[in-house]
Amino acid sequence: DVLQRHCRLLQSLDIRLDTSLSIVPFSDTEELMSRLQSLSIDSRSNSVCERFTLLPLLRRSPNLVNLSIYSLNIGIPGGDEVGPIVLPRLRRLEVCNDSGPDRGCDKIFQMVTAPGLESLDFAHMPKLLDDLVSFLERSSPPLTKLALGCTQIRMEPHIELLDEFLSAVPTLTRLDIMYPAVQFIEQLSTILMRTRPSRAVPNLQILEFQLAPRDRHSASSWNVLLPALVARRDEIQSIRIRVHSGSLWDEPEAVEDFVSPRALSALKELAADGMAVWVGPFGENLFSL
Repeated sequence: DVLQRHCRLLQSLDIRLDTSLSIVPFSDTEELMSRLQSLSIDSRSNSVCERFTLLPLLRRSPNLVNLSIYSLNIGIPGGDEVGPIVLPRLRRLEVCNDSGPDRGCDKIFQMVTAPGLESLDFAHMPKLLDDLVSFLERSSPPLTKLALGCTQIRMEPHIELLDEFLSAVPTLTRLDIMYPAVQFIEQLSTILMRTRPSRAVPNLQILEFQLAPRDRHSASSWNVLLPALVARRDEIQSIRIRVHSGSLWDEPEAVEDFVSPRALSALKELAADGMAVWVGPFGENLFSL
């Protein structure tokens, strides 16, 4: 009741849903929260949470700048809908669907238009990439940073759809890819090397990969990635490759612990040409080439 009475004064709101929460805050009031700039909703600890109707809360928060959603089972209410909600000041959107593809987090892309979005972080690739493409085409945002997780092979998009997706963000300068399958690296590499009818993501300057332990010395991964880096050597200014060591107590001591000799030689050539190349474990302790 106290929150309801003072919700118009809120600037930041962090909702954590668990099994003991039987009501959703602010669900029965229509007062505008015009000062709210940061909204975070986390349902990772609640495996039985019913669908959360997010739409009314977003409609009452027109000045959001940061929106974070973690494993939220989003419900889309029926009835007379007015279409996606426009959040003109939204700059950063973070969506984590680590409880599985059926959790419904990616429905946010059906609900929102964000014409000012600059950073999009999707920790797990959405089940339907075309929803994400439609969101970007509808919003036409000046997106500069994109982080995508690609942990499940069955979710990997066809190259045509991935091409369409990257074509919707020509302003992109930084691309982070987390745990990509080899098929995804192949698709991305093909797109990066394409020159006709136009070069994809022409403003890309920073590329970062986070690789699983099994990909440390995977020839197939490096064989498809290196030609793309060579093809874009005049545009990409920095490449960071982070490899999970597989154990918190197994800390590699040299760059050779992360990549094969052939890949290391090619990366050193890129570094000699002026590209900032960093290879190492998670965290900040990267080896500069």
